[in-house]
Amino acid sequence: VRANDDVITAYAKALIRTEALGHARRVIEEAHRDTWRPQLLKLYTQASDAESLTAQLKMLDAWEKQRQALNQPDAQLHLATGQLCLKAQIWGRAKKSFADSIAIRPTAQAHYGLAQAYRAMDDVARAQEEERLAAQLTVL
Repeated sequence: VRANDDVITAYAKALIRTEALGHARRVIEEAHRDTWRPQLLKLYTQASDAESLTAQLKMLDAWEKQRQALNQPDAQLHLATGQLCLKAQIWGRAKKSFADSIAIRPTAQAHYGLAQAYRAMDDVARAQEEERLAAQLTVL
């Protein structure tokens, strides 16, 4: 059961729905010990709360180092880091993470996240440009 991605995903979603966020985070972290499962990163960001952000960002940093050592950059990993940085109001790091994600694989979600970071940094022109790019990718 622990090796089945569908089961892990369903279990983590159920834990998040019932607001058992700490348990959901542990399930996702344990799932990554043996196998890289980027599809769980979105759930990992959904399982965050104010008290967990620092620990989660440290975990994402550790995962990023693992991916770098294997020379396997992961756009989803950078996207998740950017999303948690937005929640933690770490604007500069959020901007870098979203830009790193876009450099690997441009997505509307990454461009929109970058726009949010720019807005938080009062750079309206760049925020609008990123929103335009996000909209273009959404239409495609």
